[in-house]
Amino acid sequence: MPLMHKDSDRLDVVVKYAETANGLEFFEDNYDKECLKETFNFKRLTWEMHKGIMSAVMVMNVQGQSLVDLFKLMDLKVKTQIAEWSLKDDKGDNLPVTPENIGRLDPLLIQHLFSKLQAIDKTPIT
Repeated sequence: MPLMHKDSDRLDVVVKYAETANGLEFFEDNYDKECLKETFNFKRLTWEMHKGIMSAVMVMNVQGQSLVDLFKLMDLKVKTQIAEWSLKDDKGDNLPVTPENIGRLDPLLIQHLFSKLQAIDKTPIT
């Protein structure tokens, strides 16, 4: 991995899942049984992105300690880094990546994508 990222540097995250009666179930990358798949393409995290995200997610508790708001962190990290996806609308047309469409994603998917990004980026949350 180079020390400086280009705007074109991307990470592909393939999400394997099933829609069950209890909601969404996600599978590991090595899952080889039939399931649904979507691909999410993310920009590589740069210093500018990281400091912007971390500055925005810091909150102060009643004792005056700085803490990370994990919900804001997940939201901003996904919204900042996502570039493309394979999601389609009801007509089968590509669904554009917009803040509104990201906001409509299932919360379990956001958590899954966030954990995948953290595993790939290995960027500390401090």
